[in-house]
Amino acid sequence: MAIWRCALAFLLLLGGVAKAEAQVYKWVDEQGNVQFGDRPPEGSGAEVISTQGGDAGPPGTQRRESMAPTRVKADTGDAGRTEVQAPKHSQAFPAESPGCFTSLGEAWDGRIADTREPISRKALTVDELAHLQALLGTFGQRWRGEVTDITCIRPDAAEPTKTDRYTADLGGDWESREVLKVEAKLVGDGNRRILREFFWFLPSEEGLRFRDANTDSTTDLDRPRYDVETFAVESDLLRYFRRVGGKQRRTDVYELRRIGRGLGFREYFYVQGALSGIRQWELGR
Repeated sequence: MAIWRCALAFLLLLGGVAKAEAQVYKWVDEQGNVQFGDRPPEGSGAEVISTQGGDAGPPGTQRRESMAPTRVKADTGDAGRTEVQAPKHSQAFPAESPGCFTSLGEAWDGRIADTREPISRKALTVDELAHLQALLGTFGQRWRGEVTDITCIRPDAAEPTKTDRYTADLGGDWESREVLKVEAKLVGDGNRRILREFFWFLPSEEGLRFRDANTDSTTDLDRPRYDVETFAVESDLLRYFRRVGGKQRRTDVYELRRIGRGLGFREYFYVQGALSGIRQWELGR
């Protein structure tokens, strides 16, 4: 009988170890890189994001000691590069993404009103801010890929859309005031057309501020004119929108998503309530 009890205890212990090893953790290393694996370092404040054959850990288990953004320096080459593996539940952009001339009122589950009313920043929970900082930390690394720029002309035109394609090389860095700046170089038309794009992000518990431009100038992100409203903040997805002042009603919607080991970034431009252009970024290492 004692032998059977010892054998049973050993099997239970073995099963517990196997279950622990099947878990996948997410943590931030000493260099500020987001890492995934089944054996996090001690004291890393790792979060359980999935369990093979079991449930993921409870929400909000990530480290909360510091609310500072994940600081990631842009890579300068292939040597020493740390790849960031996305959670297994990451998906490509849905097929039902809005297309040219789609009404803003019909898109995005009707969550964005076609109006001139100014944006009111949406306050973020602790978990949402952690997800946002992790995504921005990933976006701020070194990426290469392709950009498809679609201009919507007229639905009744012989060719209702115009498409331009570019290769892209981008990377980011955290500046003062906890601002992430991402710089992108786009090359098209047989290397004859070169564009530069800059994106600035300022995340905080009060919400997100964002600016984009084609020149590297002072951001002034403390101004309410750069307020955006976030309406989806998850571990692998960020959606936000802004309204642009002027004579016409203009709304810009942005979507950042982890896709496998890569990233996808979408920009949707609405004029007078109709989608007038889309810029699609497909990014990898």
